[in-house]
Amino acid sequence: MIKIAIIVPKGFFTMPERFGGGIVRAYKIYVEQLSKKSFFKIRFYCYNPINKALYLTDILKTFIRINKYNPDIILSPCEVDISILFTLILGVITRKPVVIVFNTIPFTGFVGSGLFLDEKIAFKYSIQSCLGKNDLKNLFLCSTKSVMKFLLVLALMYAARFLKKQIMAIAITSHIGEELQRRKLKVANVYPGNGIDELQIMLSHVKIYDACYIASPVHIEKGLLDVLYIWYSVTKKNPRAKLIIAGRIMKDYQEERLQDYIQKLGLNENVILRVSYEGLSHNEILNLLPLCKVFLYPTRKDVWPLIIGETLSIGLPVITYMLHNIEYAYGWCPAVKLIRVGAVQEVAEEILKLLQDDTQLISTSKTALECAEKMTWKRVALLEAKAILKALKQYYSN
Repeated sequence: MIKIAIIVPKGFFTMPERFGGGIVRAYKIYVEQLSKKSFFKIRFYCYNPINKALYLTDILKTFIRINKYNPDIILSPCEVDISILFTLILGVITRKPVVIVFNTIPFTGFVGSGLFLDEKIAFKYSIQSCLGKNDLKNLFLCSTKSVMKFLLVLALMYAARFLKKQIMAIAITSHIGEELQRRKLKVANVYPGNGIDELQIMLSHVKIYDACYIASPVHIEKGLLDVLYIWYSVTKKNPRAKLIIAGRIMKDYQEERLQDYIQKLGLNENVILRVSYEGLSHNEILNLLPLCKVFLYPTRKDVWPLIIGETLSIGLPVITYMLHNIEYAYGWCPAVKLIRVGAVQEVAEEILKLLQDDTQLISTSKTALECAEKMTWKRVALLEAKAILKALKQYYSN
């Protein structure tokens, strides 16, 4: 039996959606799938993602508990810097092999850090974004935070490179794998990197909204402004068209600010907001999606959005931007319409075509369900297990 220690944020078991797609993926694979396999024994160790003092205390407590457990491998299920730091420290102290799952490249993949693959360019972008702060105190705090995060990410990536005999990276797309190899890491690619839940709810025939946009977080880089301008164009030809915007908001995007955007575009009667700092639970998402006709997701920064898979399982057509990794993950499915980044008018016309043709809408809905059936979490979990076994073999054969 292989014993695995997995490092997760507190709140992992109650609402993994709060921490983004990487943590949701971890829950699906390790809690719902691999923990039920007889050849794996999995234990989870939590850290506080907010309080730094408690974070350090958690490292000490976990070190004591992990020593008693004596795992064969220590795993970080996402590339978040504090998760990697926690895992590397424990791996070095216990002299155990380490696996880090990369859903994206650290720093460049975080919303708000820029749309670039290179950490240094992303860092410049994050500093430039701080220049918009309205006073010196906020400018200083924003710049300091960006500098500290950048230095931490660089230190962690160099540490991972230095410890490459001990560390294996799992990449959920080949593109991420290539970037990690360029950074001199050992990589195991997992494809498909994400699955789709088997539908557990009755589909609703009553459609309240013409389209929906759900994101975590609701942010400019996740397509927020694109969504509003797209819907502005849609309402010019269909004045009654209804869109719901739902999900988790960040502190720099309060609901009042979103309402202000909506009001300036004259969309008060056409856009409904359902946002909060906690976001929506998985069940709330599954209950909301069937009430919509089309899923609109013009993200400018994503790798393998789980929400697109959720949407296909509900039978909704998806319209999204043609990002490299999204094309890799979902481009094979005809129900996912990929449109070049920034082509707002083209997206609006595609939505109008679907809304005006019930026959095409029904046909695309059936195609979406057929696509969803081909992607299962069971398959993804088995591929991930294979990658973990590969990491163990490489470590102990050195």
